[in-house]
Amino acid sequence: MSEKEGSLPAPTGADEEGVLVRINAVAKSIVDSVIATHRGRMVKTSGDGMLVEIAGAVDAMRRGQADCASCLRRVPESLTKS
Repeated sequence: MSEKEGSLPAPTGADEEGVLVRINAVAKSIVDSVIATHRGRMVKTSGDGMLVEIAGAVDAMRRGQADCASCLRRVPESLTKS
């Protein structure tokens, strides 16, 4: 069974760890892309949070709001269904 690039299977008991690794890889690629687009840098990560520096405060807020919406649209549908 082949998977489309960027899509993730629903977690199963046999491969939950593998699915988690792939979810983290997708999330990291999205975050890294957004940070690079706005010439930012990752300062620190902690658990499920992160601190990112973007030079201009107003630009950072505007971009952050738009990028959050964009990122949510790019989350694979298989991860949003329960």
